[in-house]
Amino acid sequence: MTLRAEDNDHVEDFAWAMPQVVARGNDRTLDLMTVYGRVQDRLKAAGRPSMSVGTFRRLCRATGLSVTAPDSLGYRFFNGLRLLSDDD
Repeated sequence: MTLRAEDNDHVEDFAWAMPQVVARGNDRTLDLMTVYGRVQDRLKAAGRPSMSVGTFRRLCRATGLSVTAPDSLGYRFFNGLRLLSDDD
């Protein structure tokens, strides 16, 4: 997976937001767009710039997160992650 030049502008924001949204956990699958939406919400609340879904997907893969290929409807999923609640 090769990052694009614009992806590099979001590495720090990605690294800051992801641990607030997901943790390694059970064997569930999570919809990529659900996680992306939560990351975007965190970035916006902190006054940080948003990132495209393509940048988000490439950064996920670059960090070794398991992201499935699109299914027949075009959905992508994470494996082995759980969403964190505000109580975590």
